[in-house]
Amino acid sequence: MKQPLPFISVVIPVYNAVAYLEEAIQSILSQKHKEIEIILVDDGSKDNSIQIINKYVQNHHNIKSASQANAGPSAARNTGIKMAKGNYITFLDSDDYWPKSCIQSQFQHLHHNPDAKIVWGKTQFFRLSEGKEIETIGLPLHFLNVGSSLFHRDLFDLVGFFDENLFFSEDLDWFSRAREARVKILKHPETVLFYRSHEANMTKSKGIQDLNLMKVLKKSLDRRRSTNENIVELPEINQCETDKYLKENK
Repeated sequence: MKQPLPFISVVIPVYNAVAYLEEAIQSILSQKHKEIEIILVDDGSKDNSIQIINKYVQNHHNIKSASQANAGPSAARNTGIKMAKGNYITFLDSDDYWPKSCIQSQFQHLHHNPDAKIVWGKTQFFRLSEGKEIETIGLPLHFLNVGSSLFHRDLFDLVGFFDENLFFSEDLDWFSRAREARVKILKHPETVLFYRSHEANMTKSKGIQDLNLMKVLKKSLDRRRSTNENIVELPEINQCETDKYLKENK
């Protein structure tokens, strides 16, 4: 007898995302795994993003929304986590999208590796050419990003929420805290996220990004040095072997 599929919450922070938001939402609605809810958190957008959000909320029973004054992606994700009803939580930025098998393959990895609490796939960077054709940038790679990961819900009780004082590198900060807590993270070779490169990317602010990255790394090191165990090294992220069950279910 087949076990029921898990209910998964997908949180999308939205800020001035009118150009790409529908593509992100549609990539979730097109997932092979259908037991999902989508939580759209408008973070004080000044464009017509709220109109797109309202259209999808009105037409899809599994989509809900929240609005807040602009406070950054960490605050928007935290709002979504508090609203989430799923056994598992994942995130998608409003200018990125997923392949159709993303949630299904991520969950399969977690299901067959019950001691892992986070599963992490590869990211394919891309841009649109002048003719609006998709151009991939390099090969898929393991880029530490919440959009390429699936999380057990109870981790946010253990590790805490995203740091709302961080507007950059907030996902690295959260992953660092998870690793410090010895949470097992499983890395696998499938591409689960398409990450859009464009002029409005927040990460184009290279100087600020680098400064935040250094702050996050130092905070993690200081926390580890202050523990009784004085553990400086973070645990390795486990590589998943090629799995028979994935081949059988494709």
